Order: sequence, then structure tokens, then C-alpha cells
Amino acid sequence: MKRRIVKLALATVLALSITSVASAATFKDFDNFYWAKPAVDSLVKDNIISGYKDGTFRPGKQVSRAEFVTMINKAFGKYKENAEANFSDVWKYQWFYQQVASAREANYITGYNGKFLPGKSITRSEAAVMIARVLEFDVAKIDTAQKFVDINEMPPWAVGSISALVDKKVMSGYSDNTFRGAKYITRAEAAVIIEQARLMRSGKLE
Repeated sequence: MKRRIVKLALATVLALSITSVASAATFKDFDNFYWAKPAVDSLVKDNIISGYKDGTFRPGKQVSRAEFVTMINKAFGKYKENAEANFSDVWKYQWFYQQVASAREANYITGYNGKFLPGKSITRSEAAVMIARVLEFDVAKIDTAQKFVDINEMPPWAVGSISALVDKKVMSGYSDNTFRGAKYITRAEAAVIIEQARLMRSGKLE
């Protein structure tokens, strides 16, 4: 009897595991975001991101700065239980407090004049800087960024990071030779950037 119970329990766990892994392929709203599917599948499998209760992933939804650092913390093991945020607009009762605090302690965010702006949608430039810091890239060279026709629209503090991430194939520009650093990233784009960064860290990015 005990053996039967154990077998049933193991079968249940296995079934749940298969369902969890397969669930990445069941989002109802991925028709126009096929290019992000492999990255989303990988991150969902590793519990870094998830969908919504209605069965959607909402790939075109913009990502807030707080949400992006949460993804980074999960992807790269940056979360720390007792970190301090020290931002005037981040309070301990907010769901993202410890995530932002962990990012601050890991030194990949600095904020704006004492504020983090957690609810603000994150731009491609801001995302590039955060990821470059996490991966500890050399951001001294700006040659690659200078090849984009919108180089003058990039904030000076992001040019080196953008150059490094494009060089390493973690991020890329658009077909019109722009980078669009001020553009807010979507959940689909965030998934691709973070997955590319993970592949780079693991040495699997070709």
C-alpha cells in the first residue's frame, strides 16, 4: 500500500513538472511575438517570469523598472533578504522593496537624484546599463554605438553599455540602423534581453 502511495505521489509530481514546463507554450497571446517564445519558454521553466491568471503573458505590455530588477535578481541570483534600498520613493511596505534593495546592494542600479522611480517603464538604455553592470562588461569603448544613426539621442551614461551589449549580441539594433534607447521595453523584449544575458554568462551565446 505504501509503495502504491509513493508511486502515485511521484507520478503526480512528474505530471505537475511536465505541466509547469509545458505551460510556457500555452499562452494565448503570442501570435505576434513568436520571436520571443524561446526566451519566454526558458525563463518560465526556470521560474524567472510567469504569465497571468487568465492564461496570457501580455508580451506587449511595458515593463516597470521595479519589475525589470526583479527579473534580473531571479535570473542572476542577486536577491538578498536584508538589503536596504535607500531610495526616497521605495518603501518597505511595497512588494518590490527587497528586490530594489537587492539591486542597489549588487551595485547595478543607482537611481536618479535619490529616487529609483520604480513604477516608471524602463527604457532600452536603462536596461542596457543594468545588464552591462550585472555582466561586468567593459563599457569604455563606444565604437559600436556610434554606428547607430540615433547615437545623438542616446544618453551619454548609456553609450558604453549599449556598445558592449550589442558587441556581445545581448541586445541589437533595428533594421533601420537605430537603437532607440528611449523606447520602453516590453515583457517580450525584457525576456529576450535577460535570456541572452544568461546565455552570455553561461558561455552558450554564439
